[in-house]
Amino acid sequence: MACYDEHEQFGEFLAFFAHTYYPYGGLEDCLGCFDYLENAWEAIAKKREKTNCYGVMHVVNIRTRLVYDKPDQTEGVELDTWIANQKEDDE
Repeated sequence: MACYDEHEQFGEFLAFFAHTYYPYGGLEDCLGCFDYLENAWEAIAKKREKTNCYGVMHVVNIRTRLVYDKPDQTEGVELDTWIANQKEDDE
C-alpha cells in the first residue's frame, strides 16, 4: 500500500491528550487518527469531560507536520519548532 493510500485510509490528524501529572508519553497519549482537525478536537473534548485534571493537549497534522495547541487555533506551528519550544519549557 502506498503512503498516499494510507493517508486516505487513516486520516491526517493525530489527537493527543494526557493528564498533566501522569502522561504516558509518546503515542500512548494518542486518542486516534482523524480526517478533520475539528474531529480531533472533539475527541480531546470528550476525553477532557471524563477527567477533573488539567490536561496537556495538541493535534498534529501528519501530512503538513503542523501542530495545533488550541481548538480555535487557525494556523499550526511547524513540528520542529513546536518540539524545540517544548524542550525550552522543560528547562
